Formats: sequence, structure tokens, C-alpha cells
Amino acid sequence: MNRTDSAPVYLACAIILSNLSFPPLPLPMIVTSLTFAITLAAPCFAAQLRPGLTVPTLTQVRGILALLEAPIISTLVSRAALPAEASLYSNGGQDLLAYIAKKEKVASSAGRFDYGTLEYPFTLPLVRPDRTTNKNTFPPGRFHQDTFSPNSNLTTFYINTLVPLIQAANVAAGSSSVFFHMASPTPADVDAKYNLDATLLALLSHRASIGKIVAESKFASNTTGFIPLIESKDVSTIRILLTNTTQESVVLATADAAAQEVANAWGEAQTFPVEVQMAFTSSVQEAVAKLFRELIDVTTLVEVKYLLQRLN
Repeated sequence: MNRTDSAPVYLACAIILSNLSFPPLPLPMIVTSLTFAITLAAPCFAAQLRPGLTVPTLTQVRGILALLEAPIISTLVSRAALPAEASLYSNGGQDLLAYIAKKEKVASSAGRFDYGTLEYPFTLPLVRPDRTTNKNTFPPGRFHQDTFSPNSNLTTFYINTLVPLIQAANVAAGSSSVFFHMASPTPADVDAKYNLDATLLALLSHRASIGKIVAESKFASNTTGFIPLIESKDVSTIRILLTNTTQESVVLATADAAAQEVANAWGEAQTFPVEVQMAFTSSVQEAVAKLFRELIDVTTLVEVKYLLQRLN
């Protein structure tokens, strides 16, 4: 169990016990004192109840990452079936983030962003980080929550780079929409577009955040190599140790093949003419290539940030 921040817990217990003294305190003072004690202790008790989570092996993690490839690409292709007007993403995507905020409040109440889920919100506070102490040393191989989220990086990339590529794919498909409305606002299907945006961003965030357990797995297999670099904050060398260009090439190649397959299947279902099919598939492959290159880079950043806090 994670026994961090025990001093506030002891203080809270002392406050509670003091209210049981004789002669008893006036009721309003007891209520105020107990409320303060509960507020003080709640996050600390929550931290103590955190389980010790052992991360999967690197081979297992690669399998986990591979499972996310199809959902990411299929959601991107589904989003390309709708126009991606630039006006929807003005002011840094404020309207999109406002839409996501409403969904995340519901998701948070359902436990989606709890400790260890490796899902992090775009608009809500992050789960509290772990602290390494003498009593809880977080041995190599145990997950150690840090303070970094890749969501800001992903949002910027999504709005500035991916949305134009999605729009290009939609134009290649004839600037069409899969929805039919006898009457529709302009721009049409905003909720459907933002819903797919939110789903895709959540998948990208989860995929990049798995870099935390990638980093832990690599750290556990080479503590003597990583610890001096972490202590000296040698980011460049840490990044070199984390990078596997052979595996990166495999990821990019399989993503490209999957993009071609999904885009072709979509075009066949939509009965695209051959020239439209080729243009659509090519546009999707371009978007997926840039997306997975960015995912690799952001995931590496997640790994570096995780390790820099690993000994804290």
C-alpha cells in the first residue's frame, strides 16, 4: 500500500479524537472541527489506498499498443467521413475543449481517470502523483504516477496538423457527409464531429500515456543504466536509451498497412469510383503516417518525463 503523506492523517485523527474529550465541545464547534479533519485527511487516505501496480513486460506492452492501432485508424477514417471546417477549431479549439469538458465530468464520475487507468482528462485536474518514501520505495517494475500529461501536445497537433489532413481526406471523398438531414444547421453535424474528435483524442492520449509503463518496464530492466542519468537529469542520454528505431519502423509500417486496408474498405462500402478511392486512401495514409510519427515522439516524451520523476 502507498503510505504517503501520513502526517496530515495523524493530525486529522488527533482532531477527531479531541472531539471525543470531556466535557464535550459545543455541537457547532464539533461539526466544524470534524469537517476540517475529514477534508484534510481524505486525499491522504485515498493515496494510502492506492494499490501497488506491477507494470507488464515490454513485450506485453507492445501487444497492448498494437491493439490500439485499429481503433485509432478506424476512428480517424470515420471522422474523415465528415467535413472538418476550420471554424470548428478556432481559438485553440476552445469550443471542442468545452464539448470535451462536459463529457469528462461524466467520465470522471464513472472512474475513467482513476489511478492506474492510464487515461488522463484534457480539461480536469490530473490524479495526484505518487511520492517515493523510505517506507514506500516503489521498487523497479512498480507503476509510479507522475505529473505529466501529453494532452496539451496532442491537442496542438490535432488542431494544427491532423484536422487539415482529415479535411483533405474528406475533400478527396467528395466533401461529403454520411448523415442525411432534410433540414440542418450550418455547419452541420457539429455534435457528431466533436464526438468523433473527442473519441479520437482520448484514444491518442491513452496510447501516448502507455509510455509511462513502457518507461517503467525499461527502467526495471536497466536500473544501473538509468538511475545515474535520472539523478543528473541527462535528458539526451535518457532519450537515447529509450529509443528503439527498429520498433518505430515496425509501428509505422503496420499503421500504414492498416490505414490502406481500412480506407479501402470504407471506400468500397461507399461505392467510391476508382479515382476517388485512390485519392481518399492516399489522404488517409498521409494522415496516419503523420499521426503515428507524432504518437511515437509524444510517447517518448511521456517516457522521459516519467523517468525524470521516477526517483521522487
